[in-house]
Amino acid sequence: MNKQIIYSLVIFFILAQLNGQGGSIGCGEVIVDQIPFTFDSTTVDGGETIDASNGGVGNGDDIVFTLNVHEPITIDISLCHTETDYDAQMGLYTLDESCDGNNPVNAPATCGYPTAAQGGSSVDCFAEDAAACTEAAAPVVGTTASYRPIIYEYNLSPLDGQDTTTYYILIDGYNGSTGNFRITIEHSIAPYILSTELNQNNNWIDLTFNEFTYSVPEPWDNQTPLDQSDFSLDFNQNSGNATEVAINGISDTNGLALSGGELTIRLSLNIPNPASGIETIEISATDNTSIFDGGGTPMSDTTSTGLITLNGDAVIMIDRILEDDNSYITIMFNDTVYTNEAATAPLVLDDFDLIFNQSAGTATNVNINSLTDIAGEPLTGGVSALRIYLIVVNSPASGAEYIIIKPENNSSIYNKYSVPMLESATTGNVSLNDRLPPVITETNLQANNNVSFTASERLYKTTDPLNEVDEGNFSIVFDSSPPGSNAETIVINSVTTPEAGSNVYLYTMNLDISPLPSGVETVYFKPNQAAVIFDSSGNILADSTELVTLNDKLPPILEPENSSLDESNSYVILTFTEGLYTNDNGNNPVTPSDFSANIITADNATTASITSALDSTGSALSGGETSIRLNMSYDNPPSGVETMEIKPQENQVFDSAGNAVIGSTNDTTFTLYDALAPSVSFDPENNSLIYPNEVFMITLSEDVQLLDNSPVNSTNIDSQLTVAYIDGSAESIPFDATILDNEITIDPDPSGPTNDLDELRQVRVSILDGLEDLSDNQMDIHTAEYTVRDVSPPEINTTFSSIITSNAFVILSFSENVYT
Repeated sequence: MNKQIIYSLVIFFILAQLNGQGGSIGCGEVIVDQIPFTFDSTTVDGGETIDASNGGVGNGDDIVFTLNVHEPITIDISLCHTETDYDAQMGLYTLDESCDGNNPVNAPATCGYPTAAQGGSSVDCFAEDAAACTEAAAPVVGTTASYRPIIYEYNLSPLDGQDTTTYYILIDGYNGSTGNFRITIEHSIAPYILSTELNQNNNWIDLTFNEFTYSVPEPWDNQTPLDQSDFSLDFNQNSGNATEVAINGISDTNGLALSGGELTIRLSLNIPNPASGIETIEISATDNTSIFDGGGTPMSDTTSTGLITLNGDAVIMIDRILEDDNSYITIMFNDTVYTNEAATAPLVLDDFDLIFNQSAGTATNVNINSLTDIAGEPLTGGVSALRIYLIVVNSPASGAEYIIIKPENNSSIYNKYSVPMLESATTGNVSLNDRLPPVITETNLQANNNVSFTASERLYKTTDPLNEVDEGNFSIVFDSSPPGSNAETIVINSVTTPEAGSNVYLYTMNLDISPLPSGVETVYFKPNQAAVIFDSSGNILADSTELVTLNDKLPPILEPENSSLDESNSYVILTFTEGLYTNDNGNNPVTPSDFSANIITADNATTASITSALDSTGSALSGGETSIRLNMSYDNPPSGVETMEIKPQENQVFDSAGNAVIGSTNDTTFTLYDALAPSVSFDPENNSLIYPNEVFMITLSEDVQLLDNSPVNSTNIDSQLTVAYIDGSAESIPFDATILDNEITIDPDPSGPTNDLDELRQVRVSILDGLEDLSDNQMDIHTAEYTVRDVSPPEINTTFSSIITSNAFVILSFSENVYT
């Protein structure tokens, strides 16, 4: 019989043998020393003491409790506890003195539950399952709730002829199951209300019973939960404010539906008028057949909660209205309020405390100034509503600030039933009304000359927050009077408003400026007095944007009247309306590649090139010059009839604002000066064979004059010509020359014989460099060389001819070489 007893907690376990049951432990392992009795233990590794096969199904490790009965008792024995975590069985036995557990005798079958007829047991009073043990009765993890047995109303007495009978309570397991358990033994009594808890606001009352409760007398068949109709409520007004109280719902303490077997239930109360704190209620069972315990024992309808005084309805502020200008706040209470508990004196300033929170607002504090009734008259008694006049420091408020008004303490304000208003009963956060007009905090000119500004808050055409401002809400103040101004008109095409939800209130005026601004014009914008601008609180915008100077958007323009070509054709001067740069950031001077030059009417010159770019004095550029000198070169000297176009390259020449010169509209054309010396042509052509009587013709390409600009004529032309033999020693040949229409006629040896030039001689005709064209282009020396033809037949020179003396031959002398 010696076994190890494993247990965790004994509640109500007073020193054994002092009171209650006590006595000898006998064949048991734990003695029930008194009732009520609670014990926690386990059957795991507990060994087998009593064979339960005659009462239950299965037989396994067990624990045996000794209960010595000296007089008749009626008890409830329960394993229906959260601590019981396995499929348990429980029964009562008697044993002989040998403690032979193999032959136990069932205790008398004198219990109210379970019986074989009720189910849950195959033998009366041997507990296997208990349908009344629900999750609501005792939540459990790891086993089915009903696997934790209960024996209700077990009537035990000493057996006949015995002063004391020892009964053994066996805790076993179904089919050998083992686990942890809690056992409780209590005297069987009808259900009653053990305690109550009334909600502070009288919304509900919790009833706690001494045992699990049901709405039916056979909870082993149907675990019907309690219903609100199972309860009766008796109300006593006692001259209070509440006129009635009704039960209007039932649930568990979490507000969920009941499932049956609850120890604590919640009844919802309906009280149309707030209670004063003097009314009472008493709750009982509707009748003797309304509420039952797990063994079917009814709760008597004479058992009740006893009188419960309703909580006085807390004094609260049921509404508050802040005047638009923040000058006072009207507060409504749920009852008439006073400054004293006797409810005889009116409220005073010291009854209230005001808490101010500036947040991001402009007002720095709010103080209470005075109290009046809602008509603005001084207080003379209790009121259910009043005005609290306020002083806003650094007014106006922006609307971000808020105040909280509450009682100064828990004994500052009372209702007519002397119920105090608690400090926690406040107005809540009351935001001050926005009385701060919107302002423009920043103005910015965008690169494209649109003007943006940041406002302190979102702006509207009306107080309707869906009606945002547009171009019609703004007036333009435009000044185009400064010297150099080019723009004449500005129109607001549209207004870009902040994105929805943005807390940065950025507005952009999208402008149409015509013609392009030069960068000296100014503009600012102000509200249109005919279309007022509001914030969301109806405050009017009076602010204007800052004055901005428009960005220069006018490209530099070539001034043809101030541009020129040097007479030498070696450079041109181009003059623009503004200083020029090679890039759009205004840092570097222009370069030759920024311009193009093209001969559009070609003659002697067909191409032109820009060799360098300088300032107008011929010095190096530094950037920002309005006059640019472009040095030029040509493939051939211009004849004076060529025309040349010069213009900036597209998007390569800029002003300081980054505006590009438009090349296609800023070109200029120059007629090149004549830089070509007169040319000549000879007739006959150079290196020709000529006749002795040849007359030479020299044709000039243009009009000529002497180097001193005096005219050339037939009288002085001879000085510019030479005719000479060039074979052997040079011999000048006399000639006569005339000039007519740029054609020179040269007649060699005009006074000589018919054959003017010697045959077979080399002759050179030259025109000297003493002539120039009318543009002062000096001629070079031009020459042509000729060979005079042999046109005369050979003649026998008799003087030098002879016959030999033998008459054998004759020697003939000819005037020239002869050939066969």
